[in-house]
Amino acid sequence: MAQGEKLASIGLLASGIAHELNNPLTGVLTFTSLLRKKMPEGSADAEDLDLVISETKRCASIIRRLLDFAREKVPTEGYVDLNSLIEDVVRFVANPATLHDIEITTRLDPQLPGSGATRT
Repeated sequence: MAQGEKLASIGLLASGIAHELNNPLTGVLTFTSLLRKKMPEGSADAEDLDLVISETKRCASIIRRLLDFAREKVPTEGYVDLNSLIEDVVRFVANPATLHDIEITTRLDPQLPGSGATRT
């Protein structure tokens, strides 16, 4: 019973943190996107802002998963695009890997059955 109460408390805490982070993150994404529109294509500033936008979207995705965890969704079976999943994981670990002089090389199989035909 105590374990169940702990898990419920963790879920409530996760939900609160996610909601608190989501508001400023939305502001960062909005204003960064507006600034990006003013930058000339191919400029160093545009590339920097593209990185900020990409990483902000990644943070938003992490927050969505945190909210999903807090809501205690029941796992469901479905299909997943393995290439997309691998690309997401590589994006997640690429910067820390670079800091440790680790190069990540992927060889994805475009012939996997129809974009999402792998059972989870």
